[in-house]
Amino acid sequence: MKNELSQIPNRKFIETYSGNGKTILTPNGYKEILEVHKTIKYRKYKITLENGLSLECAYNHVVVRSDNSEVYAKNCLGMSLRTNIGDSVVISCIDLNIEEHMYDVSIDSEDELYFSNGILSHNSGKSVTTGIFLSHCYTFKNDLNMGIVSNRAAQAKEFLNTTKNMLLFLPIWMQSGTISWNKNSIESENSTRCMVDVPNSDSFTGFTMDILVIDECAKIRPNMWEDFADSIFPSQSGLAWKKNIIISTMRGLNHYYDLVAGAREETNGYTLYEVDWKVVPRYKSDGSLYEPEEFKTKIIEKHGLIYFEQNYANSPIGSSHTLIDAEALKKMKVSEPDEIRDGKLNIYKYPIKGHNYIMSVDPCKDGIDNFSVQIIDITTFNFGQVASASIQIEYLLMPEFLYEWCLLFNKPYLVIENNEGAGQSIADQMYQTYEYENLHFDKGSNGRRKKYPGFRTTTKTRRQILQTLKLFIDNNNLSVIDQTTINEFRRFILLKNKYQADEGCHDDSVMALALAFVAFCDSKNFEDMKKLLKNLYSDENTSDEAEASFVEYLTIGDFDDYSDEEYEDDDDEDRFSDDKEYNLSNL
Repeated sequence: MKNELSQIPNRKFIETYSGNGKTILTPNGYKEILEVHKTIKYRKYKITLENGLSLECAYNHVVVRSDNSEVYAKNCLGMSLRTNIGDSVVISCIDLNIEEHMYDVSIDSEDELYFSNGILSHNSGKSVTTGIFLSHCYTFKNDLNMGIVSNRAAQAKEFLNTTKNMLLFLPIWMQSGTISWNKNSIESENSTRCMVDVPNSDSFTGFTMDILVIDECAKIRPNMWEDFADSIFPSQSGLAWKKNIIISTMRGLNHYYDLVAGAREETNGYTLYEVDWKVVPRYKSDGSLYEPEEFKTKIIEKHGLIYFEQNYANSPIGSSHTLIDAEALKKMKVSEPDEIRDGKLNIYKYPIKGHNYIMSVDPCKDGIDNFSVQIIDITTFNFGQVASASIQIEYLLMPEFLYEWCLLFNKPYLVIENNEGAGQSIADQMYQTYEYENLHFDKGSNGRRKKYPGFRTTTKTRRQILQTLKLFIDNNNLSVIDQTTINEFRRFILLKNKYQADEGCHDDSVMALALAFVAFCDSKNFEDMKKLLKNLYSDENTSDEAEASFVEYLTIGDFDDYSDEEYEDDDDEDRFSDDKEYNLSNL
């Protein structure tokens, strides 16, 4: 019976260690070892194969036969096993008559298989409970469509195989008649089907899923999840009864986190089932049980709090390296806009007479990304997002809308990224055609502003504006309430030593918001950043006097009329001359 042995949770772990980036050979190449588990003492066996490979292991160590079924090491004599050099028969299986501590591993592999001394083994699984439910429905229900998806096709097939093997071991009088029995699907004579697919916009085409199992949901790429969710869930809306079973561990603040949060708040119709780490028995080397807090302290001392929260407490903290601290991301609450101006700009707070605003624009690039616009209120030290837009539009039409929105929000200081031709064109139109004066100009090394309006993002300036953005949000000095922006922040992670959108995601709204902090990149402002940093890192409430004088730190727009400066030709020298006191790495 394939997988029935690996699904039995009979390993008693007394200690757990980090894999520390080590890898192990699997049928799909080398995979990372996530954890190493030390077990209580087990009876030790030695098996020897015809091809010369041998293995000393626990009596109940699970090895894989040539037909992909599983068998305990103590029962494998004469059987053909899978190895890394081909199938081979076990010619010796000896009880060594001693008991020793054993070590098991958890690996980053969809099929949970790895080679032990060249002999294919199986680590612990988690699909048996759901497999029992699917087997029951297949046997006793009529006219049901059951679907299984996972981040990898092999994982979904593994799930189906678990269900099929359970059906095979039912008593003959309980088994239902079967019309088809294939690798990717089965169908009974009572018109109940169980099939597998990968998550995308075409999943289970032609079928509506009464029961849907989504395994390793958090590992599904965000763009694939969006396509899958948009195609599969609406088709279920017409069903009188349906059941969706979503299984995963946390992997950052992504779509799975949203589902879990909605289930906890009872707002999305899902019921959350989770196992508290405190109820899982943990054994010491002498066989006695750890007290939960004692075990927690031990793990934290060895590996740190983040490791414990991610691997034991199933917390999203630390599980993806987001720019913004996970706790700060959790505090972000989505608001509904009071108005969608022109069908494009989400207005969350209407402009207030006498308030100061910054509007920042990240133009689309090559028609792939969206035009993103952010408007923040900077009247007091506690900044707030008041309006946002993420739209696809012909760039020649954008200046008209920007000018209208600028008039609405008290002629804010306008920052437009001009790295792309579209951005420079929009900035030029705003300045020349609409004669908008409160517009950002880059400055040369001599402090005078350059000839053409707009802000040019470089590797260095990108680090600075993201660092400042992070500083404000992590310390509760900038409130973000737009859903698109919040979603992008959750997927704005460290990839290849650079903070950027996760694969398949966008970061236009995040970068547009970061552009609002271009003012802090001026050398004059950096002289006052120490004062700002002191306030940001202080737990004390900012005084009214400090709030009132905050705009004096800024030398932008209407707060500085540039009366002593003249235009000059483009100067390619970097105007950012002093960042040595700030930690700007990895941005």
